[in-house]
Amino acid sequence: MQYYDSSSATYQCIDKYYGRKLDQSGLKKLLNKFFKTAHGDRRRAVCTDLLSKLARIRSIIASMDGLRLFGTSLLIVFEGNPNIPDNNLDARLIDFANATCNGLSEAIHQGPDAGALLGIDNLVKILTSLITK
Repeated sequence: MQYYDSSSATYQCIDKYYGRKLDQSGLKKLLNKFFKTAHGDRRRAVCTDLLSKLARIRSIIASMDGLRLFGTSLLIVFEGNPNIPDNNLDARLIDFANATCNGLSEAIHQGPDAGALLGIDNLVKILTSLITK
């Protein structure tokens, strides 16, 4: 994760190893820092746009029988400068090196990827709480 910290005027980088150690409360705090540049109505707009994109991603994953997204990441990018009216938010799944689906290996997976859906559902809950803050 990388975000701009206006108090120190520097970019802060958090690696995946740090993120793996976080509990739910720690993840909420970290996401709050990520969205810190977006205040009030802008934060609501950014989070609402992201929730919409996550709903689409979730719908696609839920419809794919046998897909497994091992180690896949979610890239979230938005314009944090409040002087720029459009937040230019984008969210994409990336890092498919360990992703698989039926037919690519001998393993057969049934149904959609419950782990990926759980991760998206948890992110949706956290984002919803950020909107209501």
